[in-house]
Amino acid sequence: MKQSEQGVALLTILLLVVAITVVAGSMLASQKVMLREYALTQNQRQMNEYALYGEAVAKGLIQDDANVNQTDSPQDIWAKPIKAIKLNQAEIQIEIQDDSQFFNINNLYHDGAVDKQAMAYFTALLTANGIEPTVAQAVLDWQDPDSDVSGDGGAEFDYYQSLGKPLPVNIANQPLMSVDDLLFVRGMDKQKLAKIKPFLTAVPYFLPMNVNQIKPELLSAITLITDSQTDNQNQSQNQTNNSETDTNKSATQQNSTNLTLDIIALNDWASERETAVPIESINTFWQIPIFANISETQRQTMTNLLSVESRAFHVWVTVKVDDKQRFFSSQLAKVSQNQGNQNSNSMINNQNNEQNNQQILAFNRQILPFLPKK
Repeated sequence: MKQSEQGVALLTILLLVVAITVVAGSMLASQKVMLREYALTQNQRQMNEYALYGEAVAKGLIQDDANVNQTDSPQDIWAKPIKAIKLNQAEIQIEIQDDSQFFNINNLYHDGAVDKQAMAYFTALLTANGIEPTVAQAVLDWQDPDSDVSGDGGAEFDYYQSLGKPLPVNIANQPLMSVDDLLFVRGMDKQKLAKIKPFLTAVPYFLPMNVNQIKPELLSAITLITDSQTDNQNQSQNQTNNSETDTNKSATQQNSTNLTLDIIALNDWASERETAVPIESINTFWQIPIFANISETQRQTMTNLLSVESRAFHVWVTVKVDDKQRFFSSQLAKVSQNQGNQNSNSMINNQNNEQNNQQILAFNRQILPFLPKK
């Protein structure tokens, strides 16, 4: 009996030792997992900090330039390739893209109203790329807040609902988040988007195109702006006295249609901007011989759509630590500090630039799986 009790006690002790060993092993394994997760979290946090440091460098370059001049051009230090930065064990690569070299698709509607000049220009840009100009009306309807169809090519929620198939994104009635969202707009398809996408950006405020940076193809589209396009955008305000000006309009339209800008000459001029003195005013820009025959109507249409300053930038940062990489992007906006009481659209669009009175704001920060093709 006594030996039996001793056996049971010994077995109990052995089972207890085994249980303790199992629990200890489990705790040790859990601890190792926790340590790995902590190390991984720390590494990710550190790489994020490196990425934000890269963004801060980009902001500093743009800010320093804004403090010394009121123009932006290829000669500015932020516009040149930036040498990779070594920081501790990290290599940080920074790329800054000037979004003012493109046409902002969200210019069609801003500050609570349709921008008739932007509509006339975008219609011409579509035409220049072999796309039906009525697509401009559908793009406007996609971003304006009302439910009124803009024209024959317009489309509000009822139109998309009538198609009987779900949209990958809802009709926004707000600024487009991405140029790729145009794919879902009435009249657009992949082939058309591929044609127009290289000339567009999607910034959530009004953004004029910087003539010191603008893509030459965007300038060639100016010659396709006609009086009729401008009048179609203003027809609600100009329904009287049409008969008195029909003859003059026809002549102007014919001249505008016949005029073209040589894309080769435009490309040559654009290449010269790399070393030329930056254009300091739009009046100076129109005096360049290649643009001498642009009509007064076309110049007036483009007045508010052009600038000599860049007010929106895209920043891409690549962080490399050992065999790990982190891709980061953000958008930067240049705003006047003395306009704190105005809305963001007016802040960005203000043309009365004051030297040493600019600040750079960051928004739309994202961690990316890879860097997009630019």
